[in-house]
Amino acid sequence: MSTPIDERKLYQDLGQDLILLLYGLSRSVRLYEANNATIIKQVDLLLERLRRYFAVHQDSLQLQLMADEFFVNGKLLRADPQFWDRAVGLARFFQQFEIGELIFEPTVHSSHCLAFVRDLSASARSQSNLLNPQGYDGLFVGETKGQSTASVDLRPDRFAILLCGSLLDVLEWFYPNRHQAGLSLLPLRRTLQLVIDAAVKDPAIFQVVAAVRDPERPLTWSRARLAVTIDAICFGHYLTLHRREVMCLAVAAVLSGVSDSDDPIDAVCPLFLYRGIKDASMPMALAVHDARSRGAAGRLGMAGQVLAVCETYHRLSSASDQGPGLSPAQSLERMTSGAVPNLERGTVQTFADYKGPFPLGSAVMLSNGSPAIVVAQGEGVAGKHRPTVMLFDGEGLYGEPTDMAQRDDVWIERYAENSELPINLART
Repeated sequence: MSTPIDERKLYQDLGQDLILLLYGLSRSVRLYEANNATIIKQVDLLLERLRRYFAVHQDSLQLQLMADEFFVNGKLLRADPQFWDRAVGLARFFQQFEIGELIFEPTVHSSHCLAFVRDLSASARSQSNLLNPQGYDGLFVGETKGQSTASVDLRPDRFAILLCGSLLDVLEWFYPNRHQAGLSLLPLRRTLQLVIDAAVKDPAIFQVVAAVRDPERPLTWSRARLAVTIDAICFGHYLTLHRREVMCLAVAAVLSGVSDSDDPIDAVCPLFLYRGIKDASMPMALAVHDARSRGAAGRLGMAGQVLAVCETYHRLSSASDQGPGLSPAQSLERMTSGAVPNLERGTVQTFADYKGPFPLGSAVMLSNGSPAIVVAQGEGVAGKHRPTVMLFDGEGLYGEPTDMAQRDDVWIERYAENSELPINLART
């Protein structure tokens, strides 16, 4: 029986293959006749991929293209930028012919696909929809049904959400293979660079992703390190660090999770086995070393200070074998009060200012009894104390965003208890 992770990987791999193959076909039908050898070869590759799927699974296969989100059998596909660009290009190509979804049946074979491609080629050349509305026996086409999962009224940057998913995929690949000598960090660096660039433009959605968790349920190791890494990136931007310094900090945040040893030397030694660090190797290693030593060997460098503060905050606010995590306010209070030794006090206070009393992603209770999620913060002290929230019904956000700074009739009363907000936030 497939586990949820196995199923997610199955549909992720399948969806990427189908979209890239169909993207190639969409380009070819604009250049060649339907009986061209190039198109025939592409159809054969598409059929071979479908046969591999239907050899194991006998249910229909549905591919949906929703402008900038893509689904296979209802499962959202995560996308790196290159794949996302091609998927969007394919969606736009199909959209002109009122195609939003393709359904493949286990009985699909070459005559069905070739008939579809023939009509698709004719449609592309005439710039009109000449596709058979009844379908092609084992292959059916139609408009997309349903609603995009990210289309909430707040209109968050969907690309940022996909980038976070892509980074999580990289971490889920990296940590199980972290003891492999000569492992290349280039995939990690490429993905981190995209997150760093996007977080400059819209840091809020990244902070929400980093903050959301169920305080009574431990996160997976990859999900926990994702939270630390994203907060380190966003805090680095808040401190106006140079992007090169933010990249060093981001790589250090990931590699700090390679070892669970409290000894700085033990934490640093494995890092030099990896390839693709280049000129960031020494600053990155120093950041990991400083974060583990936390001032025991003297004053920390800036990267070490930031990493130590981010790791401490997420350790305090996450569930563990010792019990549920603290609320964001409790975590920040412990850090600013000096209850956590060897943290640089100035960096801690700046981090608390950056987070505010109601950090992005916090689950709160309003004065009217409604549970909500903090989704944006205004400028200055007032914007931090009276942020923007969206109501939450235990399954999703709904209604219009509410800017608490513009409301006198309702306010944030307190953080929500887990029993009052029945959702596993770690899965959102």
